[in-house]
Amino acid sequence: MTRRSYIQLLIITATSPLPPISTITFLKKLGILNYIPSELSEIKLRKLNFHNKFIEVIKYIKEAQLLGSKQILRNKLEHELNELRIRSEVIAERTAMNLEIIFTLLFTAPLMISLILLFIPTLRPAIPYVFYTSLALSITVTAIVTASLIPLEYSTFENPPYTTYIPLVLTPAIYLVTRDPLLAILTSSIASLPQTVKYYRKSVDSFNEVVTLIEKLQVLPTASPIELGIEDVSKLLRYRAPITKALALTLYLTLLFRSTRSDASQLHQYATLLRKFITDLRIRLTYTAIYAVIALGLMTVAASIVLKVHTTLAHYSLQGPIPTPLPVLQPVDVNLVKELTTTLLTASAVVFSIVVALFRELNPMYFTLYLPTTAAVTWLCFTYGHYLVPIQ
Repeated sequence: MTRRSYIQLLIITATSPLPPISTITFLKKLGILNYIPSELSEIKLRKLNFHNKFIEVIKYIKEAQLLGSKQILRNKLEHELNELRIRSEVIAERTAMNLEIIFTLLFTAPLMISLILLFIPTLRPAIPYVFYTSLALSITVTAIVTASLIPLEYSTFENPPYTTYIPLVLTPAIYLVTRDPLLAILTSSIASLPQTVKYYRKSVDSFNEVVTLIEKLQVLPTASPIELGIEDVSKLLRYRAPITKALALTLYLTLLFRSTRSDASQLHQYATLLRKFITDLRIRLTYTAIYAVIALGLMTVAASIVLKVHTTLAHYSLQGPIPTPLPVLQPVDVNLVKELTTTLLTASAVVFSIVVALFRELNPMYFTLYLPTTAAVTWLCFTYGHYLVPIQ
């Protein structure tokens, strides 16, 4: 079981008006939390491959049930939220550095190494392997960084439907026409953008809607659902994003079984803290994302200029020997490097958009929100960057 589930369960059981075990039992009857087995022993949970964090929360739940008080769960939740605040500061500081490392492994290093290998005839056949190795390394590093740093369990964005990505399937067909992978991915990503924006707005509105209802409940703890603006309480069960779902389920239980003013105030406190964390993190990482796109553009311009120089040298080599001790460049080899570079730049645009979505939305499935920008910057800088330097 992924770690995404543990914070949901902790929020629900710490703020529900029902006892912790009763909360789980009731929600399982509604078809929610069915992944939790009836037997909550640690041995059983480990056999089912539950995350360590989840098993720890179950221990707190069982202890709270025995003590007849949810204070231990609330203390644990407050501890998690405090850790989250500290992690958000670390994430903001490390994001730019991680993006630079990923881009260096993915693009800068293989390009520089390949340009050197062009002047060593015996090593030219190794050029494709340099690119493929760098691609594998960068994907591995990206996976490690995101797994250790990104708190995916705090996402307020539900996954967009797979139909959102249908335009991306057309990328190979577009490539057959344009013969340019960057232009192909740019075109298909622009086509997928409207759908992505639609579901992005839906997730944002859903989270704000739930928090607003909790704020109303805190002011009017005895108000009926109708007075709070909820015509059908069961609609609170439709949310899917991790944090939004946890808050909505707790609100549902609160309205169904009624809680004290203290419980409503506690729920409001946690919802406010979560919204503040998410807002602050996204604001901080907006500036980091802008910096990353600028850095991507500058590096792509540099690559465009360097490749233009090598293309020019290879062109002159066909017209006669060049007075230099360096081996003669072959146009076919330079073209190979250019093609591989274009492929890696396409991969860079995709990887950058995934990383930015991971850091800002805590959900990689929203990479199509940023892909048009990263692809456009990369394509423009690579196609026209060399015009900044007059090379005949």
